[in-house]
Amino acid sequence: MLRSILRPRLLSSEHTIKVDASISRMLHPPRKVPVSFKEEVKEMLHRMEKPMQNMVAVVKPNKLRTCIDPRNLYEAIEREQFPMTTSEDVVA
Repeated sequence: MLRSILRPRLLSSEHTIKVDASISRMLHPPRKVPVSFKEEVKEMLHRMEKPMQNMVAVVKPNKLRTCIDPRNLYEAIEREQFPMTTSEDVVA
């Protein structure tokens, strides 16, 4: 039961992320994939609906995952500032 509570779920809401328009898009060369995983990575890429930038193949126990390297994306995101509530605000 605890596993089902902690399992991430898909939300039916939409969210927008504000991106700094002055930062240009960056393209990186493809990362090297070990020869033993090339066929499996090719198969994963054919199943994808959209192309993926900055892809990293990560080996997990009994499976291979494709992830992205979002370092450049983090630089372009305009973060919203949310003030922390103080203990006085909580008690009042």
